[in-house]
Amino acid sequence: MRNNFLLTASILLLSMISAVASATVINPASNNWYLFDVDAQVSQSGGTEWIDAQQDDSLGYVGDGSALTFSFSLATSSVLNLVDAGISGDVFSLLINGNNYTSSAVAADSGLYAGSDFDYAWTSAEFSRLSVLLTPGDYTITGFLNQSAADEFGSAYFATLGGLQIVAVDEPGILLLLVVAALAFGLRRRLQINAKGVLV
Repeated sequence: MRNNFLLTASILLLSMISAVASATVINPASNNWYLFDVDAQVSQSGGTEWIDAQQDDSLGYVGDGSALTFSFSLATSSVLNLVDAGISGDVFSLLINGNNYTSSAVAADSGLYAGSDFDYAWTSAEFSRLSVLLTPGDYTITGFLNQSAADEFGSAYFATLGGLQIVAVDEPGILLLLVVAALAFGLRRRLQINAKGVLV
């Protein structure tokens, strides 16, 4: 009886350790989108943290519903891009080396579908996004769902996917990149306000 108890306790402890240790290592030079999932029914914790729900050995996804941590090192300054995908309306919070960031606010019920086409989602105002300038160093990133997309009846899905991308930037071009991004965001916001018939 005691041996069964010890065996069960050991298996439980091992599963908890493996859930915490799950990490996907990013190769920043590739400029690929790295997928993460959110699904309260698949998640080992039953929560809305980013999880591995895909099986892809080449990218390090284990597909077991464990909490997902992205880790990487940068030799040069880079921009981290985050975008919602699947059905629009999700907003994410993420921790970058312990600092909290939240992606842009969007309507939860717009219902636009992008699947896993992160490039398309990135260009659409209905999908939440975030860009963060990162300096050279080591990074650990985790995240969770801050706002869930909702159906036509207002019921939240609590299941989605999103993507992270690391894009290296030339040091002299960083300021120009930030200025252009700020101007583009301001223009997009102004057009959205004008489209709603509100005076600017």
